[in-house]
Amino acid sequence: MKQLGDKKIIGRSEKVSLPEFNLNDIDSKVDTGAYRGAIHVSEAEEVEKDGQKSLRLIFLDEAHPEYNNKEFFVKNYKKTTVKNSIGGKEERYIIATIIKIGGKKIKIDLGVSDRKDMRYPILVGRRTLKGRFIVDPSKEFIY
Repeated sequence: MKQLGDKKIIGRSEKVSLPEFNLNDIDSKVDTGAYRGAIHVSEAEEVEKDGQKSLRLIFLDEAHPEYNNKEFFVKNYKKTTVKNSIGGKEERYIIATIIKIGGKKIKIDLGVSDRKDMRYPILVGRRTLKGRFIVDPSKEFIY
């Protein structure tokens, strides 16, 4: 286990898990330029469930091994305007969840978006990395 002080060293790509959604060992891109992380969803819509406003999500898509077409309903979410990868602004849902990366479990906010054209279905941003990890861009999948 590589460490520098109290910070673990991770690579530019890492396997991550989202235990609350039973998604394990998903390839992710570690991006120090992105503020917050994101996850690929094939569907996202606000619905009413059990008398409460919820966000209905289907994670990943048929191209991903962990895809199971299972619906998840999230109550802890918000909608915000974010800058996308090409510099434009767009409305995006943000969910609060737990991510496991580098042997650590961390509370995070993840944007949900269509990332089907991206190489990695999950993006880990600097908000998750700050104070916890050092990124070695010459390495991949240390954990």
